[in-house]
Amino acid sequence: MTSLTQLPITVHTTVKDFTENTENALAVAHDWNQLAETFQERYGKPPTHIVRAPGRVNIIGEHIDYALFGVLPAAIENELAIAVRATPDSNGEIIVDNVDPKYTKTGFSAMEDVNGEWDLAIDPKALRWESYVKAAYLGVLERFFKQTPERPVGMEALFSSTIPAGSGVSSSAALIVASTLALLVVNGKLDILTKGDLISMSVGNEKKVGVNSGGMDQSASILSAPGHALYISFYPSLQSQPTPLPTSSKTPTAFVIANSLTVSNKAETGKSRYNLRVVETLVGAKVLSRILGVPTQLNERATYREVLQRWWNQGGKEDGEDSLKEEITALLQGGYLEQLKGKDNDGVLLEEMVTMSGMSNDDFTRVFLSWVEGTSQASE
Repeated sequence: MTSLTQLPITVHTTVKDFTENTENALAVAHDWNQLAETFQERYGKPPTHIVRAPGRVNIIGEHIDYALFGVLPAAIENELAIAVRATPDSNGEIIVDNVDPKYTKTGFSAMEDVNGEWDLAIDPKALRWESYVKAAYLGVLERFFKQTPERPVGMEALFSSTIPAGSGVSSSAALIVASTLALLVVNGKLDILTKGDLISMSVGNEKKVGVNSGGMDQSASILSAPGHALYISFYPSLQSQPTPLPTSSKTPTAFVIANSLTVSNKAETGKSRYNLRVVETLVGAKVLSRILGVPTQLNERATYREVLQRWWNQGGKEDGEDSLKEEITALLQGGYLEQLKGKDNDGVLLEEMVTMSGMSNDDFTRVFLSWVEGTSQASE
């Protein structure tokens, strides 16, 4: 069976192809008709495509995707949709507008230097909504238009979203995924990529706005199917398995998602929240590797999953999804994880982190703390 990640990116000609029932299809069709009409009002011509990326809810596996452990999310009906039209005579200029007046219309173009490097002046410390579109554009430029005579095609785009921003259901990932899709469509690059390629590009593009994403959000948005959760494993490579939700006409299954209205923007709070948590797990993995006697390179940011695999292999045992429970049980029973809690068994502060890692302050800052800022000087 072909892996979901190896499938081509789907192009639909009717909304019923990706909706679960007639009621949902009618609602989506109504919203998209309105979006297309508004696009024509603002740009004077109809869109040629509408691209979409749904939000997601995480059912099992919180904050472990960037440690390369498996997760079980599901896509939700709330989506971000973009009506687009290519503008071949615009010298690659991107014009973006939004049905929500809070997000103002703007335009931008990319600059190419004498070495063929592209720049869109993305400042992770001063983000606007179009910064995510710029990040997507930069990813497409770097993949397809680097040191080549072929020139990128510009576009006019109108955005609409029913995903609450900063609410924990991946509004930013949906924005990155849909923007990347839109730019691939207008540049005629969609049919040469797989869904796995789109995931990889989207994860990389989100890092351009300073978010060290693990890949769950983008994978759920791209690979999920109606009526299914999606088991995603990241190691040794990205794999996914749709899991049908138990349901019937008499006993339908539903997940109730409550919005607390507390906003948490990953890009804006990355230094104190999301990126910090990613770095904490990487430092923890570095410390665990020393506890277990697993060698790592000085500049390496090995994850917990990678350290676990190397430790298991050192014992002459074969690592894999089937043995993962046994491996984690052995870690717990051996008391190795307790040693991560520090001398007082109550967590560690930065100074103790550096000591436990066996690194100098300068090396620790270069390899790990640079990632808190959403930048990196260490080798991948």
